[in-house]
Amino acid sequence: MKNLAIGLIIGILLSAAVFYPLLKLEQENKFNFGQSDGFVNGQWKAIESLEPYSEQVPPGKEVKILFSAKTSDIVVYEENGLKVIGLRK
Repeated sequence: MKNLAIGLIIGILLSAAVFYPLLKLEQENKFNFGQSDGFVNGQWKAIESLEPYSEQVPPGKEVKILFSAKTSDIVVYEENGLKVIGLRK
């Protein structure tokens, strides 16, 4: 009985030693995935909020992309010497 208890304890400790680093790695991966997904969702909400107030960028204009999400970009371009924030889809 004593050998069985010692074997059981050693097995539990070895299993914990193997699975603990894997658990920490998986937690970090899930955290990074959630953070990047939330970042993209935030950018998409910002684009949707700015869409009614910003103009479409005329084709052929040279633009600087501030941020983009999926197929839409919030950009800065120059029009009549003024820098304008616009939307490009």
